[in-house]
Amino acid sequence: MGKLLKFIKKMFKKNTSAKQNANIVDISCDLEPAYIETDLRRQYLQTMVESLPASVQSKIVFMKNLQLDQLQVDKEFYEKVFKMEMDVYAKSEKMYQKRRAIIEGTWDPPDTMPNFKEPDPLEPHVAEHFRKALAKYKSVPAVTKGIPDFWITVFRNTCIAEMVQEQDAMALRYLVDISIVYGKKKPSFKLKFHFAENHYFKDPILTKTYFLKCSIDFSDPFSFEGPEITHCRGCEINWEPTMNLTTEVCGKKQRHRGSGDQRIIYETYLSDSFFNFFDPPLVKVRKDDDSEKHKVLRADFKIAQYLRTRIIPRAVLYFTGDIVEENFAKDEDDTTDVDSGDSDDYYDHDECDLTDATDNS
Repeated sequence: MGKLLKFIKKMFKKNTSAKQNANIVDISCDLEPAYIETDLRRQYLQTMVESLPASVQSKIVFMKNLQLDQLQVDKEFYEKVFKMEMDVYAKSEKMYQKRRAIIEGTWDPPDTMPNFKEPDPLEPHVAEHFRKALAKYKSVPAVTKGIPDFWITVFRNTCIAEMVQEQDAMALRYLVDISIVYGKKKPSFKLKFHFAENHYFKDPILTKTYFLKCSIDFSDPFSFEGPEITHCRGCEINWEPTMNLTTEVCGKKQRHRGSGDQRIIYETYLSDSFFNFFDPPLVKVRKDDDSEKHKVLRADFKIAQYLRTRIIPRAVLYFTGDIVEENFAKDEDDTTDVDSGDSDDYYDHDECDLTDATDNS
């Protein structure tokens, strides 16, 4: 069944692409608009409406005005939902604090029986194979402080796994908690990554703040779909000497043309790292911008929402495998490379309001 679904997905993608690349002269009343390229589809439907009788067009105008009224109702709904989310998180904080204390080993909970159904046992040969593959866990002492490798295991069971590089793993083993602080002055939320003392950086907390808007843009009102992240702000990481995981130093030999003497020139390059997450560009996302830099930012925003709404509230279920989402391995036909570039050259920095919207940080 899995192979069949994969085949159908590829065929659908291929067929859709083929129809979207169709010449404009092939577009007719018989063609389904869904298969026309986006901008052309918009023009096609607008022309269709213009072709209708005036009496029908008048009805459509009235319905679109009704839609504007509905958007105001939607806006109030989303504002209330965001406030409810803040209230729910506040009520859950005591449970999150207990979770952190258990993970970092500052509190040992009492032995207790499960109030949930235990998973069905694995087939013996599968269980034996997994036990061999996970042999390193046999070395965990019977009396262990906290829960070793909790958050990095959670990350490795989610889409965050793609962000974690080999050199990041040891540093992320010091991560003991991820918490949220909601803004009071402006709609926003701050992700706080709490680390135990380590030899990688001096900071006990690394932060990433996301700024939201829940307003209707009257130049394009029908694009409103609720609160949107407009921009974000990271934090400076105070790395210990030679421990910066976001850079790589390479040495090159250089020979003097006259004397023939050699010297080594050291150059620093940006490298892929989970910790680049805390150094976003200070630029606002524009809906009409499809450049690679904005695609990267939109992906960043999705990760933030994923952390806030899925991973943080349900972390233990990702650790235990009670939540296992789709396979994040990239399909060969779907792989895309995003050129990270140099931060100063790659991003043009639009002016942003970076007033700290989160008071209680």
